[in-house]
Amino acid sequence: MKVLWVSNSPIGPAANILNETYGGTSGGWIQTEYEFLDKNQLDLSFLCFAPNISKGNVLEKSNAIGKLYAIKAPRIQNGIAPTAELVKQVQNIINKVSPDIIHIWGTETCISNAVSKCSPDIPKVIFIQGLLGVHKRYLGGYFNKKNYAEYCKKIPLEGKLRAWLRAKLFIRQSEIERDTLKNCKNVIIDSDFSEAYCKSVSSAINCYCRVLEPNAVFEKYRWSLDNANKHQIFTVFAGSAEKGVHHLLFAVGKLKEKYPDIKVLIPGSYNLSAEHKLMPGKANSYETVLANIIHKLGIEENVCFTGRLSPTKMAEYISNSHIFVNPSCMEVHALSLREAMSMGVPCITSLCGSTGSYVKHGKNGFVYRYEEYEVLTYYIDKLFSDSALCGEISMNALGAIAEYQSEKKMSLREIYGKILNDRL
Repeated sequence: MKVLWVSNSPIGPAANILNETYGGTSGGWIQTEYEFLDKNQLDLSFLCFAPNISKGNVLEKSNAIGKLYAIKAPRIQNGIAPTAELVKQVQNIINKVSPDIIHIWGTETCISNAVSKCSPDIPKVIFIQGLLGVHKRYLGGYFNKKNYAEYCKKIPLEGKLRAWLRAKLFIRQSEIERDTLKNCKNVIIDSDFSEAYCKSVSSAINCYCRVLEPNAVFEKYRWSLDNANKHQIFTVFAGSAEKGVHHLLFAVGKLKEKYPDIKVLIPGSYNLSAEHKLMPGKANSYETVLANIIHKLGIEENVCFTGRLSPTKMAEYISNSHIFVNPSCMEVHALSLREAMSMGVPCITSLCGSTGSYVKHGKNGFVYRYEEYEVLTYYIDKLFSDSALCGEISMNALGAIAEYQSEKKMSLREIYGKILNDRL
């Protein structure tokens, strides 16, 4: 079986072929899916954008994994329809590969839409990553100058313009996403949340259920309160307000008096000092907002930005924390939450994406409305102050994630086979 994998950038196995790493831990789930894939009699090729390629050229490189075709990315990759030249270039690559099936990872950029327009006779399937059509209504994370004026000071004009452009392109991309879904007609989803939206786009879309596998490294770690750093919280990377880290900081500010040693660890790529403190620049207005909140609440010593982390370091940090908090309003898989639960870490999450499918409130975790950080504060305090409850939540989380994973174990290979057989 010949399969063409399409991604926005060379991550996972495509990065391996280029002998490079792109985006830190971003896209690690693609590598994990590759490792779980039954590759017997499977001929894999890869198509993606990559830097340092001249317009119109194709970088071809191969190793034991497969063959990579990398092309130049347009200056703006999301919120724009692919040009006729890009579609033609993609079509030429597809003709050269002549795959039996095309697997597209995500709908967030124009390469997905370009591929969806090519070779209508070749079946295509999209592994749903984000869902822009749903998420556009949460854009901005309810964070606006009217309600949070005191924290929106000193944002450079460039940062404001970038935020405005991001929102505009995000909304445009949501319309392009609808076209991509309709063109491909097959999606891989892991929850009712994803299926409901895809079916709302078109009832003709076929949904195949597969739960993302946690990285194998997380299986090596188990949480224990005895070994955890008391009152330490690990959370998600937040490049924008939709991830809700500002709400977690408000909670930390409220809890500092009761727990002076409270600490929140925030992973990901930020503009940081040698002491892992924010150094707000021009590019990201949200970094300025976070810095303003941290200063206003006087929690400089309670917040640590870890920088980018490998899966192993991520597992170490999470398993050594008292709790994990997912404060986002914009998720589909919330894989980091699943990974934390798979190690038995007590978790709190906003209700978003697939989280309601496996987090049962008060039994294996706690759920709250994204914007109600007072409730988040309450549940953090509840876990910090009750060791027995932490242990109970931990044990139930381990069982819940194991059950959720086993119920929806359809493999990528099985999905490919079913799509191809249904076409006969």
